[in-house]
Amino acid sequence: MQDSFYEQFVGAHESTSYKVVKIIMRVSIVFAILYLFSGVILGVMGLILSVLCAIIYFSMIMLKRKIYIDYEYDFTNGEIDIVSIGDKIKRKKIIGFDIKNVELLAPKDSDEIKSVSNKPDRVLKCYPKETNEKIYTAILTGGVSRAQIEFVPNKEFLNLCFQKNPRAVKKDFFR
Repeated sequence: MQDSFYEQFVGAHESTSYKVVKIIMRVSIVFAILYLFSGVILGVMGLILSVLCAIIYFSMIMLKRKIYIDYEYDFTNGEIDIVSIGDKIKRKKIIGFDIKNVELLAPKDSDEIKSVSNKPDRVLKCYPKETNEKIYTAILTGGVSRAQIEFVPNKEFLNLCFQKNPRAVKKDFFR
């Protein structure tokens, strides 16, 4: 039996909010340094302002990781792992599942998805907010957790899913 491995990277775009956060970061670190050096003139007040600007800077770092999120879909012999990558630095596994536990994989707004009764309540959106790609929904009913997984697989990823679970994957919807 031939091993099948495929990795798809889905990159985010720099939104306006992301750009604003980056500007706030730059301004706050500059002021933190200025207030730190002017602490001699301003005394304790300069040090307090420097600390406040540093707090703003580090808060923006955390916010940046939440705003700018890339995704990676890994397919290894039917096992799918979906990972989020915050600000190109912090990786976090969102979910891992076997394609054989997927009841249905079709476009998000298709009649097939709409007609599924007893959909899982848990919905995982695993794609950048600004995507222009076609969004697919996988209804995961078997295995450890029930979930609806929304993601943007490309044609090759969908073909691999179809090879492992042809009944669940609606191949006629491929782009």
